[in-house]
Amino acid sequence: SAVNSQFASSYTWSFVMNSGSATLTNPTLATPTFNATVNGIYVLQLVAGNGTTLSAPKQLTIVVDPTLTPLPSTIRFADIKNILTVGCTGCHSNGTPSLATAAITPIVYNDVDRNGDGTVDATDDLWFYTELRGRINFTDIAASPLLRKPSGSHHGGGLQTNFDATLTPGSAGRANYDLFLNWILNGAPQ
Repeated sequence: SAVNSQFASSYTWSFVMNSGSATLTNPTLATPTFNATVNGIYVLQLVAGNGTTLSAPKQLTIVVDPTLTPLPSTIRFADIKNILTVGCTGCHSNGTPSLATAAITPIVYNDVDRNGDGTVDATDDLWFYTELRGRINFTDIAASPLLRKPSGSHHGGGLQTNFDATLTPGSAGRANYDLFLNWILNGAPQ
């Protein structure tokens, strides 16, 4: 989608790499439709314009693979929560954080009594889900703190495990990033 191209009045989508018989419907609109009949890696390019002024080309890599597990349409909050509670609770927990992390931990990723009723139950899980969705930018998904933090240099100068967004989609080193991304692209269902 090119909906974030704020001052653009024209859009030109094209294929840089087409490993099959993929097509683009309405390639001059902000939101064209991509359709692929063959598995593979496809690279699209967008150039947005306003009059005679054109943007620098921006590329998007799309992986078409129906054998992905889990299927993007089946990813749920429980899958995301599992990754967060295993890999992120060193800092993002309700335990006693160090002085260095206490002021910067914006969300707790382990099971806690979020509503203060004395029990950890489904209501607390719903609050956790709601807090997590607040870390998603559905307008500019790549800018979502939920994706940027573990894939950036915020965690002791490195990446969280399997969050290397510089790798090609589908690579093992970005498996968790892809899982989160596919969950978000599917509307981040509970």
